[in-house]
Amino acid sequence: MSQSNLLQFFRKSISAGLGAWLLIGPTVPAHAAAEPAPRALEWSDHQLTLSIVEWAERAKTFTQKSLAGGATPSVATTRALSWTTLAMFEALNAVDHRYRSYAGVTLADGEASGDAAVLTAAHEVLVSLYPDQRSDLDRIYGRELDAIADGAAKAKGVAIGASAAKASLRLGGRNLQVPIELYRPYTLAGTWVPTTLPVIEPFQLVLSPWFLSSREQLRPSGPPDLTSARYAEDLNEVAALGAKDSQMRTPAQTNEALFWNRIDLMPVLRQIASIGSRSAVQNAHMYAVLSMSLDDADLVAEDAKMHFSRWRPITAIRNADRDGNPATNRQADWLPLLTTPIHPEYPCWHCITAATVATALEAELGADRDMPLVFFSESVPNDVRIESLRAYSHDVSRSRVYAGVHFTFSCKDGEEMGRRVGALSTKAIPLLTDKRGSL
Repeated sequence: MSQSNLLQFFRKSISAGLGAWLLIGPTVPAHAAAEPAPRALEWSDHQLTLSIVEWAERAKTFTQKSLAGGATPSVATTRALSWTTLAMFEALNAVDHRYRSYAGVTLADGEASGDAAVLTAAHEVLVSLYPDQRSDLDRIYGRELDAIADGAAKAKGVAIGASAAKASLRLGGRNLQVPIELYRPYTLAGTWVPTTLPVIEPFQLVLSPWFLSSREQLRPSGPPDLTSARYAEDLNEVAALGAKDSQMRTPAQTNEALFWNRIDLMPVLRQIASIGSRSAVQNAHMYAVLSMSLDDADLVAEDAKMHFSRWRPITAIRNADRDGNPATNRQADWLPLLTTPIHPEYPCWHCITAATVATALEAELGADRDMPLVFFSESVPNDVRIESLRAYSHDVSRSRVYAGVHFTFSCKDGEEMGRRVGALSTKAIPLLTDKRGSL
């Protein structure tokens, strides 16, 4: 099945309430039976889930439009998805009363339209972040809001959504207590160095974490010493497997490096959201928690990379005669399979991201944590992978060695950091013990 056909299938399965895994038949998570049934909503849970999914994807689309033409990333573009999904979660949760509020939104009394709350929350966040795209956002919002029957419940839902958006936007921005440090190239006075700046923008290091106490909280102990046996082993491995003209890397490994270089996680979230036993507020919670945890994953990756500032394989291998390690050898013409990212090597950012995703989503799936999911590549658009979350995390890590851009020690440390970020996120917005709102 082609990527476009699979995406259409997932969209239809959500709106029809069939579940993307109709043929697989996932089991109901153990905790589902113990949770109270969600309050009846004006739209069905499946329609409301589809609205959550589509507004999350619109947040990504409008962010991409804002960055079109090489525009510099900003706080808005960096945090847009988290603010949007958090606002939708807070709005729906204020109506449904299932989870503790992260943003301090008051639970609503009486009947309110959850769908109006969700639409309004997402719309208000995005028009605040991207005022130049207001006309398109207003058109979409107006069309969907008009489909909801007028009345007191709708009006109350709109008010809840607006309040949730404001509360969410007050969080997760720049931490004014942390000074911005501009990048300074390391060089001897008068000696040329490449003049391209790292893709990590200075402001990204001073954004407030969502679930961490600080950006340094999960900073690892650091890479192995250049003279160690571990360093030599991993350098020799990437030199052999990650070279552009490698004779040791198999065609399958080459494809792995290409496939996992850039993937789109939105279809994965759609698949989980389409599971029939899940409620709309559970799905809103999933989108918010995952988006926020990925922000934290980015923050710890950026912090560690700039703190350790460790060289990439291409630099290390071409300077192996200077590392003081007799078990490494210089290869003056060595090139990696893929273009090396413009930021330090340690730790592996892809690995942190994948492990964060796997840990957070395994918690969402509960007993179905090992179910197969379809992954789509943005770098190899006509290819897909069907595998578990744990396999996904492992494969991403190995792919960075095959790509020639990371050492295995960096991948393993990155995985551990990601697992810790994901574990923190699973406890950050807990269920209420009582549906009436008392804790």
